[in-house]
Amino acid sequence: MKNLFQLLCFTLLCITCSGEKQQVPKNIIEINMIPAIEGEAKEMPLQEWAKSVRFIPLKTNEDILISDIVNVYLRSDTLLVHQKNRLSLFNMDGKYLYDIGSVGQGPKEFLSIRGVVVHDDLIYVQEHNNRFKVYDWKGNFVKGLVFPHMVCGLITYPGKEEFLAYVSNRTGNESVRFYLMQDEQILDSVPNPFIYTKEPGAITLINIPEFYPSRGSLNAFMEVNSDTVYRVDEHLGTHPYIVFNMGKYLFSRRERYNATANDMMKGTFKGKYSLAVLGEIDENIFILKATGNPKNDRTFCYNKQTKELKKYFLTYSEKDLGFLKGVSFVPNVVKELGIHEDASFVPKAVLNEKYLVDWERPDNEDNPILILAEP
Repeated sequence: MKNLFQLLCFTLLCITCSGEKQQVPKNIIEINMIPAIEGEAKEMPLQEWAKSVRFIPLKTNEDILISDIVNVYLRSDTLLVHQKNRLSLFNMDGKYLYDIGSVGQGPKEFLSIRGVVVHDDLIYVQEHNNRFKVYDWKGNFVKGLVFPHMVCGLITYPGKEEFLAYVSNRTGNESVRFYLMQDEQILDSVPNPFIYTKEPGAITLINIPEFYPSRGSLNAFMEVNSDTVYRVDEHLGTHPYIVFNMGKYLFSRRERYNATANDMMKGTFKGKYSLAVLGEIDENIFILKATGNPKNDRTFCYNKQTKELKKYFLTYSEKDLGFLKGVSFVPNVVKELGIHEDASFVPKAVLNEKYLVDWERPDNEDNPILILAEP
């Protein structure tokens, strides 16, 4: 394991900080985002663009009232809906089943939900920078975890007990990038190759979240103010996978850690982009702007075979369940994972669901509706 992490460190050090000239290895996908960012989106009805579209109204009652949805997790024939400080399970017809955990100060409860990681047959709820509560899909409490250091989230790989804990780096000079962990035990660490000394008069801009894991169909992640996507392999090694050419639209690490008051007054960072990779379906990589109002953004789709990058404005039909006028389908999640009902992880049991997932609220403000589109 030591040799693996030494190799990883060497790989990371070979990639210079974002915004500076970097030598890209031949096996990395390079995507020029500038024409798509500056160009107009292709407007299409969702039903014309997708192979199939499924609408799932979530049936609320006195036991379950849904406010703003944060994320949705698909497992076999159940949907885990994360809304603010609540995790609720629904079936594929939208019927409410039960909650996973609850807010409270008890040993089996969480204070709040800062993040959720679904790993094999377990659900990790991050309630604080270094505290997690773990549940199974039946809602049973499994264990609590208290890490010795602050982390932004977890990076896992199917079937692996170990995981990577991403270390918070809000100052720019954190020496560790990851801890390799098993439960609460640190097995190893990976140095951070991106360290910045604050220049005189500089301001460090805080970004939350600091990194964006792929949502469902690709073991990969991006860091804020970066142009590089990293994949995670079965040995929990991380390797550069995609590099975006964003030109003037990249808000780089150097700008983040060494902004000046003059930069802020001139609006230097207006129009800058932070991207998130949602995941892959077949040959298509789905990309989304990670900051700002997602309903004002568009869906980027890059085809690895044709090397075409397209930007879509996917509209609903007027008959589609009374959605607010002007809303469009912007996937928040790519779902490609299902597990057998016995709740035990068997690698051969992984299914390919292949859905892009969004959610909307009808004009009458009644039950929110999940939209599953197969591209």
